[in-house]
Amino acid sequence: MSEAEAQTGPEVSEVALATLPNLTAEARFHLERTFAGRREEIFSASMAQLTAIPGIGPVTAQAIHSVDLAAFQRRLQRWQALGVRILHPADADYPATLWKHFQAPPLLFTRGQWKPIQRHTVVGVVGTRTPSRAARNHTEEIVERLVELGATLISGLALGIDTEAHWAALRIPESYQIALLGSGVLQVYPQANQSLADALMLGAGTIVSQWAPDAAPARNQLVARNRTLAALCGALIVMETGEQGGAMYAARFAREFRRPVFVAKSEAAGNQRLLQENCRLLSHEVMEVMHAVGQLKDAESAMKPARKQRIMFGSVVPN
Repeated sequence: MSEAEAQTGPEVSEVALATLPNLTAEARFHLERTFAGRREEIFSASMAQLTAIPGIGPVTAQAIHSVDLAAFQRRLQRWQALGVRILHPADADYPATLWKHFQAPPLLFTRGQWKPIQRHTVVGVVGTRTPSRAARNHTEEIVERLVELGATLISGLALGIDTEAHWAALRIPESYQIALLGSGVLQVYPQANQSLADALMLGAGTIVSQWAPDAAPARNQLVARNRTLAALCGALIVMETGEQGGAMYAARFAREFRRPVFVAKSEAAGNQRLLQENCRLLSHEVMEVMHAVGQLKDAESAMKPARKQRIMFGSVVPN
């Protein structure tokens, strides 16, 4: 082990590995298995050793090989000085609903008032960046009712429906909400919503990302953000959307994870398509949504305790 590695320790090396772009869950799993928990040795491995691991090509191998752990430690210290908290799957506060999935984020980065969440209280609200005035008003009404009933809002801080949802939740005393980003928590995207993010962090809320805190937004990160949002919520509401875009990704992932998907009444093409695919029509009575997430809680309570799991870089492998 080099002097830099000895000084930084395995915690720093884990964060360095977790924030490498384009490193898949499968490749991360094979790295862990190959190096048998000696994570710091990954960064001193040769290019030949790295490219021999399934899922790691020359570009990813070079990215791993070029990491300077001492420099990364300084980067990590800067993040922490700016109020970034890091959640590991082994932490009690890391959402259990995430680490059950093989593609779970290996780490979560948060700023603001992070609270342990239960999926049966979390409702996702998503939609287009260019909503109609009717959809904006409907979003405000729905979110206010949900939050007053004790729901935790989760959305993506995007312009349009997401923005309306976050501001609506902020207006309710003692509310709690989560903004899930497709960029780092120190690089709020879109920049036009920086003031919204600041208000959320100062109030009862948090911004969260699975990407390095200083990471710029990217299309693949926005798609992955929608997958994580779907996994975190107990039910998803699509307010208004076309047939393309993040809201449709979130709805597809939610159905993949067997989350109930509610769709607001709208002539928008995405709404019509989701209703044709047998998603539930959202009524003005939001108790239907709360009942759906309550049923999820009851079903989970009735399940037998899962076998003890061993967490590996955010993946879960049964003993």
